[in-house]
Amino acid sequence: MGPALPGFIPSDYGYAVYNLENCRLVMDHNIYLPFIPASVTKLVTAVFAMETLGCDFTFSTEIFYTGKISEGVITGDIYLKGNGDPELSVPELATLARKLAHKGIKKVDGNFYYDESAFHRQDMLDRNMADYAPYNSGVGALNLNRNTVHIIRRTSKNNNSFIYQFLPPAETITSELNNSDVPFPFVSYSYKNRKETWLLPSKKILAPRHPLPVKQSGSYTASVFKLLCSIYGLKLNDPVRGEIPANSKKLSSQESRRLDQIIPSMLITSDNLAAEILGRASCKKCAVNTERNMTFPAAADLFFRKKFPSITHGGFILANASGLSTQNRLTPEQVVAVLIYLSRKYPLEEILPMSGETGTLKYRLDSPDTAYRVYAKTGSLSYSSALAGLFYGASGKKYLFVLFIDNKQSRAFLDRRKSHEKSELDSAAKWSRQASDAADQFISNLIRTL
Repeated sequence: MGPALPGFIPSDYGYAVYNLENCRLVMDHNIYLPFIPASVTKLVTAVFAMETLGCDFTFSTEIFYTGKISEGVITGDIYLKGNGDPELSVPELATLARKLAHKGIKKVDGNFYYDESAFHRQDMLDRNMADYAPYNSGVGALNLNRNTVHIIRRTSKNNNSFIYQFLPPAETITSELNNSDVPFPFVSYSYKNRKETWLLPSKKILAPRHPLPVKQSGSYTASVFKLLCSIYGLKLNDPVRGEIPANSKKLSSQESRRLDQIIPSMLITSDNLAAEILGRASCKKCAVNTERNMTFPAAADLFFRKKFPSITHGGFILANASGLSTQNRLTPEQVVAVLIYLSRKYPLEEILPMSGETGTLKYRLDSPDTAYRVYAKTGSLSYSSALAGLFYGASGKKYLFVLFIDNKQSRAFLDRRKSHEKSELDSAAKWSRQASDAADQFISNLIRTL
């Protein structure tokens, strides 16, 4: 047993604190009760990916062609093939375009195809979440700039008028102006005429540089690649979706960072796209190993059962790999087991946010008594708050911990509604602040007394 959490009923929270020195639980509450883990899910995803793919695994973005190359001219088609790189950026895509120029490619007689067949594509990570939120982008085998595009508001020097422009500019994304009074969230999305279309306010409501999620990531990436190639003197036709044929030949490629470099970034910044891609890549490898197709929930369930056979499995549900789904469930016991496993493989201090300094803990636990003592993965959804990692107590000893707080009834109410009033979102935000403050106070007390 352990202390209560002021402001919350006992059934709405659970925690476990584990002494790494003597390998014993110091205190716990509702340790076997499943909670909505939010982004703490990414800890499980990290272990799943490390064990399934291997730490030296990389993602490759490749260029293929058909036909022949003669005097810098491809007398056939060219293909941009994605394999899921969650960190592919415009500079890296530009490097791939320059590689073609360095190989002397000046012209392509045929079509330009983009191949995103490596993974099933979605236009958003979770349909229960806001479609305008940058963290709820599309996902697929081709991703760029974490599937985020910025709208830039450019004001005329001569008068107060302005226009919107997209960066990166892409032929697959456009905007329309809304001249009426615009309620929160001030933008709305639709897909029409084969383009992602954003309805934007005609008044200066948004920030001058405002992020939006990319929904059709494959066509978006291909469109930007076409633009980059044109900068280096290679004109391509408009991109068309297609798969590389058996007779195609590889022309060039761009490798991602290694998995053991991607995972710390994913955990520190809480990158939803990276988590979903790692989950899909791990699931795909499991399908090869088991010789049967598996969904991510089934693959994650099988992995956890095999990797942690002594841990109570009841309540374990991972509907997705990022934690963006409110269907996910983990118990404090399960997360402590994952932390113990991770701590034996990697220094948690090097892969988790540091309190008061980095990532999602930069502005939390930053008082002189707690700053730099906590390394933990945060998790936050409306009516769900989570924190899991390690802390250094005042005694100098290291402790692993997990703390979950949620209100499943209030969350279910939000999920049942297709649209939300601002007052409902404000109430949820207030609950989240209270839960976050309570969690920080709980950890502060532990640091002081342990």
